[in-house]
Amino acid sequence: MRWEALLVVSVLAMTLAGCSTRSQRLYRRAEAFLAQGQVELAAKEYEALVKEFPRDPIADDALYKLAYVHAEEMDKPSLALVDYRWLADKYPSSPYADDALMHVMEIQRTALHDPAGVKQTCDEICSRFSGRPQLCARAQIGLATAQFDSEQYKPATETAKKLIEDYPKQKRQCAQAALLVARATERMGAGREKAVALYRQVVADYPDTHSAALAKSRGSRTSKSSKRRRSASPASSKASRLTAQAPTRDSFRRSLPFAPCWRIEGKRERSTSCWRFPGLRSSSCSTREGRPWAGGCS
Repeated sequence: MRWEALLVVSVLAMTLAGCSTRSQRLYRRAEAFLAQGQVELAAKEYEALVKEFPRDPIADDALYKLAYVHAEEMDKPSLALVDYRWLADKYPSSPYADDALMHVMEIQRTALHDPAGVKQTCDEICSRFSGRPQLCARAQIGLATAQFDSEQYKPATETAKKLIEDYPKQKRQCAQAALLVARATERMGAGREKAVALYRQVVADYPDTHSAALAKSRGSRTSKSSKRRRSASPASSKASRLTAQAPTRDSFRRSLPFAPCWRIEGKRERSTSCWRFPGLRSSSCSTREGRPWAGGCS
């Protein structure tokens, strides 16, 4: 009876193993390799699954993890960009499609430094997922940040203001946008007072956000810098006046009772020591060797 039970268990295990498809086996091997830290082998298994079984229900999941491995584990953002783009295009109904497009934007911004590409992807997100305001607001702040990082301060300001206008209920993204407007205003040289006012407005409008804490810190630092500049101006003017009143080198030398002189004797240049006495036109001069100098000192 015992042997019969073991035989039944063995047959059942073999049957279950036979029910596993190749795509599932590839996926399980990829997951095992990833858990063991063998990222190259994991990427190979994920890629094989996607290419051999593109219509399999787990193909989009494998492609998403392949992109993750390329981006985070292997530091290959260009390959990850292709994977995320492939996922968004080939599997538009996948639950990973929106996140894939956001990753595309992030790679375009941080690795490729391509604000034009970021804008194109942002427009695609807002068009495909127009019914999801939080996602669209995240895309807009990503675009504004890319423009700011590329020193395109005016377009960044316009994008941030549009975000605040279109998605006022998304407080977190609106706070980030308002902070970015203040920073861009300061960078464009519109005046420290105006930038400080914008920082304070962020704190007043979005008090319980991380952006408000940053705005408070930046506003305080900018205000102190402006005060130091104003207080340093009178000292600079005073220093300029003192410099203008300072005696020249020649007048200072002539005012001393003793000063070195250089004279040409024949073809040789000699050093002389001169003693001047206030009120007297003549001076007593001697050469370095102690002999009197006939020409006198000027």
